[in-house]
Amino acid sequence: MKTFYTVCALLLTTVMFGQKKETYLKKNKVKVESLSMIADSAEELKKIDWEEMVSVFSENDDNDSISMTFGINHKKSKYKLKSSITISGKKENMEEHIEKAKKAVETIIKIANKKQ
Repeated sequence: MKTFYTVCALLLTTVMFGQKKETYLKKNKVKVESLSMIADSAEELKKIDWEEMVSVFSENDDNDSISMTFGINHKKSKYKLKSSITISGKKENMEEHIEKAKKAVETIIKIANKKQ
């Protein structure tokens, strides 16, 4: 019986000290480098949540490169409009990128509304 307890204690000690605490405490980071949104209509582009765009890139470092692509693939329109624009740069200039993207999306919406 002493042998059984000795073997159990040895196995338990080996298992306890064999595990690394770091693996349980380590937080996994997911960096998003690119985001693409292609809509089927101008109405879908109007519903973009710009605050959510900022949070998508929240895990990235300030000097990481990011890119955002916005577009429309309006198959039901008379001219079958298909257009997109990409804004890219460093994450540290995120507010500038969002402002450029808003203007670009507004332009795409205006073009889409004229071509219907």
